[in-house]
Amino acid sequence: MRLSSFLAASALILVAPHISSAQSAPAAPAAAEAGEERSIPGVVLNRPDGRFLGVETEGMSMRVTFYNRDKEREPAEAVRISARWTDTRPRFTVLLPTTPETLVSPSVLSRPFNYIVFLALVGADDQVIETHSLRLQ
Repeated sequence: MRLSSFLAASALILVAPHISSAQSAPAAPAAAEAGEERSIPGVVLNRPDGRFLGVETEGMSMRVTFYNRDKEREPAEAVRISARWTDTRPRFTVLLPTTPETLVSPSVLSRPFNYIVFLALVGADDQVIETHSLRLQ
């Protein structure tokens, strides 16, 4: 990945409007009717179109998985995710695909996770699809 692309994505996150925050996801009607409710591991982010993102930490890495309205995994529409936060100083990283539905960061997070992370989902055309913020757990 070119440094200029990373810097452009990081700059976009600073000016992109905030679309949603971390919230618990509402129960999916189809799953409730079937008697079983699907759950999304980690922090659940509601997307503007009714779909979901699941954000988990694994050791010092962050994993973002895409889910449809029925809380089933679906292919990610983002080719990368730009993340920024401040712990002892401002930090940035890029999450890249490891599977069709999951993007993972390198091991750059530091414990304790008592900071807010800002995410910018970037599409194939290098445009920000949407932005989110969450407090890691």
